[in-house]
Amino acid sequence: MAQDFHDLIVWQKAIELTLSIYRLTRSFPKEEMFGLTSQTRRASVSVASNIAEGRGRLNPAEFRQFLGLAQGSICELKTQLLVAKRLGFANVEAMVEAEVLSEEVSKMLASFIQTLSATQKRRAKSSKLKANRSQQCKVVYTSSFARGSSPTHCKRWNRSAGPALRR
Repeated sequence: MAQDFHDLIVWQKAIELTLSIYRLTRSFPKEEMFGLTSQTRRASVSVASNIAEGRGRLNPAEFRQFLGLAQGSICELKTQLLVAKRLGFANVEAMVEAEVLSEEVSKMLASFIQTLSATQKRRAKSSKLKANRSQQCKVVYTSSFARGSSPTHCKRWNRSAGPALRR
């Protein structure tokens, strides 16, 4: 895949979200340092990390899987923000900023996942069509030899690759 994860707007927004979460959790009670503070910070870091790791994978299917993991981390983060809000742990402005960013990143991830899924379906359908056309050509090729004629009458005949779809 050509694009570096640094270039992805969703990753950049996820980094903004992480920074916002770190600012927000500074005001959480000290007794929550190893509880809600830690969990919230880890979930926010996980979003950007999964986007980056997925982008580094070998194919779009793996990337889509990691975007799904990032989406799961966003849901986890939203839950933790709700708990912190109900417990009155945070500054209202900082909480609103974090909630808005988490919603924005969540929508971007959902859209990205949907786009990748649609692309994969189109590619799979196209591959299946190519395989069917290639198979049809092989049948024509085989049957023409059986009659003693040349295979060149097959419209999809490619001399270097045998019966294949030309594009």
